[in-house]
Amino acid sequence: MRRRTAALSTITALATGLTLTAPAQAAEPAATDVDGPAISMSFPQADGYVSVHRPFSIHATDPDDIDRIELSLNGQPAGTVPLTGWDRNQVVLDPATPNGPLAVTVQAYDRLGNVSELTRTVVVDNDQPVFTGTPGGYFLRGTVTVSVTGLRDATGPAYLSAYFGNHLAVAGTPESPWTVQLNTTEVQDGGKILTWEVTDKAGNLTQLQRQVCVDNTAPAKVTWLKAPKNKAKLRGKVTIKADAADPFGISRVQLLVNGKVAATDAQRRYSFTLNPKKYGKKFTVQLRAYDQAGNVKYSTKRTYRR
Repeated sequence: MRRRTAALSTITALATGLTLTAPAQAAEPAATDVDGPAISMSFPQADGYVSVHRPFSIHATDPDDIDRIELSLNGQPAGTVPLTGWDRNQVVLDPATPNGPLAVTVQAYDRLGNVSELTRTVVVDNDQPVFTGTPGGYFLRGTVTVSVTGLRDATGPAYLSAYFGNHLAVAGTPESPWTVQLNTTEVQDGGKILTWEVTDKAGNLTQLQRQVCVDNTAPAKVTWLKAPKNKAKLRGKVTIKADAADPFGISRVQLLVNGKVAATDAQRRYSFTLNPKKYGKKFTVQLRAYDQAGNVKYSTKRTYRR
């Protein structure tokens, strides 16, 4: 009798109820990992620039997990990099590391002993940027141009930001000429701290602060204190006195004749001499007051004849 080889691993004998099991096939051997970890670096501000004040990161990943990361600087062993449990492992340079080029070599080992190596030459810059901030005035209104001048830094600036108080009305730029527009209407009137921050390519930060006063409100008043009544007929020179007020002070008051400045007075109380002979038979007079920030308020108009 010929025997038939069963294609199935299990044959059920219907007549007897017995189950016959063929020997299990041997499992295929698992693939062996022979590749080292993938390695890269990232930097606090710009690629390839480092500082003793800011750590940079070593990224190492591997299917078999990372066992350790060894570091060499300029060819000299610098110890192991502490593992954080994820791929962003930080390197803090020795505070004595000088400015200039630095060869960074990273060796990463997985748990099977496979190793990868990456070497990059970076630039060390430990010095903070030096600069002067503008505007230099105390009173600010509207949209203000904020910039830096006299900027000095070994590796060059990477970012400028400016803001009021606790990061209010923030404006920033990563590009020269290192100027931003700051909208003062985003904050309330009154005393504020204006902050400039310049970060260089290595992540070094310089912060400059100055006390300023934001004022986007017109003067509280400008009124006729002494002047001929409206529609009066003037036969000769007359004295006009004005009163003006503002919470942060009045800068100047002007006398306008037919819309043009006839006189300016920056001293309280504000006084002007009006000579009607300089004008036509009929003319219009008005007061204009400026506060310290440049906001303006007008009085009512008066018309005179001569």
